[in-house]
Amino acid sequence: MPKNKDYFFKLVELGKQLRNLHLLNNIPLNNTIAKFIDKGGGDYSVIKVQYKDNNVSINDKQYFENVPDIVWNFYIGGYQPIQHWLNDRKKKKYTLKYDDILHFHNMIVAISKTIEIMEEIDKIIEL
Repeated sequence: MPKNKDYFFKLVELGKQLRNLHLLNNIPLNNTIAKFIDKGGGDYSVIKVQYKDNNVSINDKQYFENVPDIVWNFYIGGYQPIQHWLNDRKKKKYTLKYDDILHFHNMIVAISKTIEIMEEIDKIIEL
């Protein structure tokens, strides 16, 4: 419990921000972190999910560039949402559509912002 009411209300505000991020509400459209790369001839199918050098491959010709390691390895509860989302599509032999790529970008932004907010919360709790 925070030591004064100002800290309490700051935590309430940060909690609202977290809730909206986890529901993928109010994700800034111009705040993309990763970029989808097609080296040519890719069919958008999620065949393999591999993370290397901040890139997440979905097949031999297509990948998401600039996915931060801290986001890729981030846990919520007992699972890693970015990895879980892609692996679920791999199991179903799913082909990504434009909205799926946008959704994945939004997840990356949401998790990145979640990490920032968690750091703010930790600072408040330490006061």
